[in-house]
Amino acid sequence: MFRKITSLSCGRCHGLFALRYDELKGAAAMECAACAEYFAGLVVDGSALTLEASVLASAPFMTFAEARARERERELQFMAGDICGSGWTKRPGHTMCALHTSPVPVEALVEYWEGLPEEHSSTLFRLREEDFVAELDAHLKYQLRICRDCRGNVFREWRALRPRPGGAAEEGGAALDVCEGHRLTVVDGLVCLEGSGSAAFFERAEEVEDCKGADGEGSEGVRHADTPELAREALVDCAALIYKGQVEVAFREQTAGHNALLLFVHLALGMMEERLRNAFSDLRARQAEAELLELVESEAKKAGRKKDKKKSRRSDGRALPEAPRQARMQAPM
Repeated sequence: MFRKITSLSCGRCHGLFALRYDELKGAAAMECAACAEYFAGLVVDGSALTLEASVLASAPFMTFAEARARERERELQFMAGDICGSGWTKRPGHTMCALHTSPVPVEALVEYWEGLPEEHSSTLFRLREEDFVAELDAHLKYQLRICRDCRGNVFREWRALRPRPGGAAEEGGAALDVCEGHRLTVVDGLVCLEGSGSAAFFERAEEVEDCKGADGEGSEGVRHADTPELAREALVDCAALIYKGQVEVAFREQTAGHNALLLFVHLALGMMEERLRNAFSDLRARQAEAELLELVESEAKKAGRKKDKKKSRRSDGRALPEAPRQARMQAPM
């Protein structure tokens, strides 16, 4: 099965397939009730995939039918031809399917965000300082295309947010408004975006994406941040892009994981159904062959009995006329 999966999936999705297999091998119960339901009774016995004994004993073909129905739903949900299991093919320079690379609409991000548990959503709006600085540098260079000299101004505004040493304890750093209801702060070595993650935030980040580089000068589209106000604006734009990117990555991974789960179950149950049907066909063929042999043997026995009976009648027919002749020969003259 994994050979087939390898031919159908990109490197990232292949890793998700392996994760699903590892989940099945795990001894602990699955935390996600929906995933446990989608697995539809699949278990790992040794190194082989099979179905739970209760499923095999009751209605395995109903399980196969439900898996086919879910596969049709998956095909409708992921209709784009550049998605693993829905037309993606390996080719040079094309290592990931569209689930990992295509833009995510704001509406989808907002819906995804609103459905996240608070502990999960809060982690997406936190980054370690060193990670944030690396992201900030990359976004200034390649996304906003801020010139080299002005990047120093942006980092100066960033450093103003960090807590400052103040005697025995550190003095709290400043906060920077990113958009309505969202502030960028630094707490205990973590760069946090405080806020609810409303539609306004994601729309603000999308506006930055649409406009990045538009204020540049010359053919290269270089942007400047040569005043404190422009430097803070660039920092705000980068923060919006960075944290929106965090949510996008999580959304893509969940979506790709769901696709991998459905496809994994479909392929596994499809192969099991094919084997079971082939085994059933082989069994029926052997039964038919045995019945045919039994019929041939029965007919042969019947033919043998008829032949023996016919021989017996012929033998009796030849013996009856001899008795009168012998009787005449023995009679006195």
